[in-house]
Amino acid sequence: MQKRIIFSVFLSLIVILLSWGVISYLSVNQSIENSIEKRLELAQIVSSYIDYVIEDSLRRLYDISTSYNIDFKDNNWEIEKKALKTVYQYSIFTDGVFLLDVYGNLVLSYPSRQPPNLNLLSIPYISRIITEKRPIVSDLYTIEPLNKKVIYLLVPLKDRSGEIIGIAGGMIDPTSYALSNLLSSIRSGTNTCIELVDSNGIIISSNRSSRILTLSDHNRFLSNLIINKKTSVGMCHRCHLEKGKRKTNDIMAFAPLRKASWGVLIREPQEIVLAPASRLKKGFLLLGLVSVCTALMLAVGITRSIVKPIQLLINATGRIAEGHLSESIKISSNDEIGILARSFEHMRVKLAESLEEIKRQNIELERRVIERTKQLRESQQKIATLLKQVISTQEEERKRIARELHDDTMQDLSAFLMQLEMCKMYPETINHEKMEEMKKIIVRILEGIRNIIQNLRPSILDDLGLEAAIRWLLERHLGEKGINYFLTIKGDKDRRFDPQVEITLFRIIQEAITNIAKHSKANNVYVLLKADTNYVQVDIEDDGIGFDVESIMTHLSEDGRGLGILGMKERASLFDGYLTICSKPGIGTRVSLRFPVKSVETRYVKTY
Repeated sequence: MQKRIIFSVFLSLIVILLSWGVISYLSVNQSIENSIEKRLELAQIVSSYIDYVIEDSLRRLYDISTSYNIDFKDNNWEIEKKALKTVYQYSIFTDGVFLLDVYGNLVLSYPSRQPPNLNLLSIPYISRIITEKRPIVSDLYTIEPLNKKVIYLLVPLKDRSGEIIGIAGGMIDPTSYALSNLLSSIRSGTNTCIELVDSNGIIISSNRSSRILTLSDHNRFLSNLIINKKTSVGMCHRCHLEKGKRKTNDIMAFAPLRKASWGVLIREPQEIVLAPASRLKKGFLLLGLVSVCTALMLAVGITRSIVKPIQLLINATGRIAEGHLSESIKISSNDEIGILARSFEHMRVKLAESLEEIKRQNIELERRVIERTKQLRESQQKIATLLKQVISTQEEERKRIARELHDDTMQDLSAFLMQLEMCKMYPETINHEKMEEMKKIIVRILEGIRNIIQNLRPSILDDLGLEAAIRWLLERHLGEKGINYFLTIKGDKDRRFDPQVEITLFRIIQEAITNIAKHSKANNVYVLLKADTNYVQVDIEDDGIGFDVESIMTHLSEDGRGLGILGMKERASLFDGYLTICSKPGIGTRVSLRFPVKSVETRYVKTY
């Protein structure tokens, strides 16, 4: 046992450590992915912000064009100067704004730092906008011979007819505070480098001023990303190191701009980005070591504190299994073994008590068997009585059919035979009136036979369905006796059910309607038939004299009254239906039937 316990503890420890290792591996990887993803999200946020600033500046240049007040031929430059001044004051154009004609000649600038009649068509971006007729944001451009680095933002100028009449542009000094402030204002760590790079890999702006206007470490790679408008995140190393510093690996996140051929590059030392994952690894390792030490101490303690008490319990249970219930179990510890020992002691006492209880229960069981046998015999007698009543009812139905055949059909047939004999004896008396009289007798015979057939099995139920059969019952048994009836159908009126379901519903409703016609003395009868997917609900209510339901059902076996109600309930129970009858003398009667429909067929009746 001791070996098994130690083996089980170590096996559990191995499983726990493996599970812990998998969980720690997944958690660390997830932490690394989250840290890297956050850097990419920061790059995308910064790029969106710079896009917004550029778009705002281009929109201000467009405002010059959309005002339609620009005219290079009227020699009145006040409107143009005012428009340029407004754009300069509310934009990032640190080196001024200007207007060019379609030939690239400088028409006007603000502030007036450029000589008049200066032609800028040699600048590639100026010639491109005249050709492409769309706004352009340039890369870093060097103005010769001043060797000055600037960025151009250019939009085409149009007149009222939509023709291009010139160019509106602005210049940005990348070393100015206005552009570098966009990146330095972003909250970041001291080791985080945020740079704005053009499509040539040159750093336009950076939160580190020493990096501005220098070539990026990965200029070709970044140029491809800018051209293809792709984001990227990954690991890299710093190729250019400051003097005295060791080579480090960085996490680099890059996001291109939409409005310019630029991109935002965020670089941060890998050890800082992955610091949460490193702390997580150390925590998992420390926890694993603690788990191993704890498991070792647990194994030793279990082997010392469990094996001996368990051996005592094994001996005690052996005595109980042999039937020796008189000797108690003596283990007095308060741990789980002690609780288990007290449970076994309690079980021993209960077993002794149970033996006595079983003896008493055997005596009680024999008494109950005798009592149940007596009840079964009484139930069999009651079933026999009910069966006799059912057979009696069938015989009464046969007597009624025989009486109808004898009283109506046989008499009409006898009359017809007498008329036929008279015609045979006195053929000269045959005339049209005699033929009509004989025809009426035949029609009456057919009508009587039809009524008998309909009472036995109405053909209307098979031909037209349950709704038509119910209407026929109401009209035949209530309408012809002057009793008002009201029928409400809810659900699909053309719905047909299984034939067994339909005939059972019909017989229950027929019995209820017949009872109302015979006994209720009602003036009004209300019938509701509601069908859904699984159930059929039938409610029949009258305002007649009512009756005492309990009294009728109590004296059922004595005088046969209420046999129809019993038949209704028996028919309903055959299909797991539930029938209730609510009535009291003087307040009418309500019959409610809830009938499950397990197999339903839906078809439509054709009317000719």
